[in-house]
Amino acid sequence: MDCANYSKTLKGWASNPATPNGRNLGATGRQYDNIYSATDRTYLTSFKGWTITGDVVSGTAWYLDADNDNYYTG
Repeated sequence: MDCANYSKTLKGWASNPATPNGRNLGATGRQYDNIYSATDRTYLTSFKGWTITGDVVSGTAWYLDADNDNYYTG
């Protein structure tokens, strides 16, 4: 899974009120963007009690397009 898709996945989980608490996610080799998805990841780990291991911040900012469905670098 590339950075854009992993970032969208984190966003989807963080924004879904039905996302369960206390999950463990192994994400070795995955990268997430350094602005929006970093916030989503922090929400999952800090407020939903998730443990996410193996992923790293990409150093690239990804932005959603006007339809909120595709990421692009800015």
